Amino acid sequence: MSLRDIDAFFSRHRLVGLDSMVFLYQAQGLAPYASACARVFEILTQSPGVGCTSTVTLPEVLVRPLRAGRLDLVHRYRMLLSDSAIVGVLPVTESVAERAALLRAQQGLRLADALQLAAVTLAGATGFITNDAIFRRVRTPEVLMLDDVAEPSADAH
Repeated sequence: MSLRDIDAFFSRHRLVGLDSMVFLYQAQGLAPYASACARVFEILTQSPGVGCTSTVTLPEVLVRPLRAGRLDLVHRYRMLLSDSAIVGVLPVTESVAERAALLRAQQGLRLADALQLAAVTLAGATGFITNDAIFRRVRTPEVLMLDDVAEPSADAH
């Protein structure tokens, strides 16, 4: 797979959910995912309203920078998540919590993963971008794994 697969993925979906690690990789420019995440955010910027995540993302991405005193990263994450023109941030409602319970019961997802998936699917997302292998077992929505589209690092010989 390649970066073109990201374009094709977005072309198949009106709304795409984004897992927390998409924001982690983007804010920190982590290899080998930097190019893939940069392409995701290019598409999101060019097509406002096609990407969403849940409020679960905020505590997931902020814990380590807060512990390390990395206020620069805290600010970067807040900027990525607060620009609703790029990514819609969905609340965790009672309906989301009930759907998350069902996902946990049926598919064995961890609570944070189930809340994330429940929020975006209830909002209408038919695609989900992640790098968490637990989502390989999910039947719907269609899942794009960043490992599958990441460019190999230069020292991976």
